[in-house]
Amino acid sequence: MEISAMQIYELFMKINLKELINIILSGFSGVFLLLKILRNKRKAMAAGELSSKMKVSSARMAAMLNNLSQKGYIKKEKTEDDGRKTIVTITKDGQNALAKREGKVVGLIDKLLKKLSSKDIKNLLDICKKLAKPQKQV
Repeated sequence: MEISAMQIYELFMKINLKELINIILSGFSGVFLLLKILRNKRKAMAAGELSSKMKVSSARMAAMLNNLSQKGYIKKEKTEDDGRKTIVTITKDGQNALAKREGKVVGLIDKLLKKLSSKDIKNLLDICKKLAKPQKQV
């Protein structure tokens, strides 16, 4: 029996992964991606570098940084050598907000995994690792 992509899609719809997918995808864009980049870099980054890394305009980046700064999630500073250049670091509050979001995602995944046996979870992990490998360009 050959399983088609449509059958897999229909199974995913039955599982109702909508909430989990929305939360996971929100981590790949916007403020949580920005916080994740800052946390993983572990040092201050220039606003322009963040803008380039996230592929957003400098105006969009400025709005995001202002929003996060007002929430206390980041600290913005002008560089001493060039007052036009802004460097950004994540604050403890920003790290906590990111950890809270990631905790929510992990909790939802854990809830789904409770329906599976240990063997099923291992198989799922193996499949995900295969799918995560870079694809050769044809």
